[in-house]
Amino acid sequence: MSRTLSTATAAGTSTATTEPWWLVELDTLRLTDGPTTTWDGLAFQSLPGLEVTGLTIDASGFARGTLRLPDHNGTGTGLLLAAGDEDLPVRIWQVTGAGPHAPEDPVLIAECVLDGGTSDDGWAELALAPADADNREQPRWRVAPPIFNHLPAAGTRIEWGGEVLILEPGA
Repeated sequence: MSRTLSTATAAGTSTATTEPWWLVELDTLRLTDGPTTTWDGLAFQSLPGLEVTGLTIDASGFARGTLRLPDHNGTGTGLLLAAGDEDLPVRIWQVTGAGPHAPEDPVLIAECVLDGGTSDDGWAELALAPADADNREQPRWRVAPPIFNHLPAAGTRIEWGGEVLILEPGA
């Protein structure tokens, strides 16, 4: 049994759909999963296969997620190595439709930092974390004998080098 569609429904189902695409700014590197584009004076290089996955934004506005890049030329691995102990800034916009785009067209979805990642089988997966949060799981300095012969209890706050560290229970 077939159904007759209204003119509006038939027209709507026959038109091309527009899937949103991403503009990603990693420090000074600008990439897009769409066509190479210039927006608001910034040039974004097309990188087919670029994915923004698992993007969540909590009630405080902090973003977390994963940026997945094809790593056939070592770009993703280079970003992981360049990040090191530093938090490389990341800004992600979402764009809908074909360009050219006005400066107000793309929507800023997230401002975050790289927080480590992995590189394997031609792909680099870069973890994204809130820009205003310290996401390190332990201090970057050795805290053990002969410097200390005992550590305070879990949950103790320690101010060190302009940072506040909270001791977590051991695994």
